[in-house]
Amino acid sequence: PKHYFTKFLGMLGVDRGEINAGIIPLGLVSRFYVENVFLVGDAAAQVKATSGGGIYPGLVGAKVLALSIQKLMDGENYDYRREYMKEFGKELKKSMFFRKLFLRMEDKKIDAIFDSIDANIVKTINDYGDIDYPSRLAKEIVKRHPKLLKFLFLPF
Repeated sequence: PKHYFTKFLGMLGVDRGEINAGIIPLGLVSRFYVENVFLVGDAAAQVKATSGGGIYPGLVGAKVLALSIQKLMDGENYDYRREYMKEFGKELKKSMFFRKLFLRMEDKKIDAIFDSIDANIVKTINDYGDIDYPSRLAKEIVKRHPKLLKFLFLPF
């Protein structure tokens, strides 16, 4: 990715200068807390693997954590991680699946996918695209444009 970013900036005539960055945690962690320390957002790997976006998943985590603390203080048994996974875990798992799928693709295949995008596909993207739940768009793309499935299974 750094190579492509540098190449893109070069095409624009922009000097990238110094880049300071950290690793975005991806995947599912087994625990969101240890004793009295709770993790939320990036610290709990509450990040979409397709985009690295963590604002919405982190806000969901904060909401679920607040409810968890309230329930625990009321003496109720409420598992923060389990409740988070009920609310957003499926989306995180799907985003990891798509990330792994795309990472296995060669550039030629990705270029072919983009070259095949027509006005109907753009309409589907506009109608069903959801930055917080990208799997909803993926479902509609497959349902409405099954011709794109060939890119997943055919060699290039």
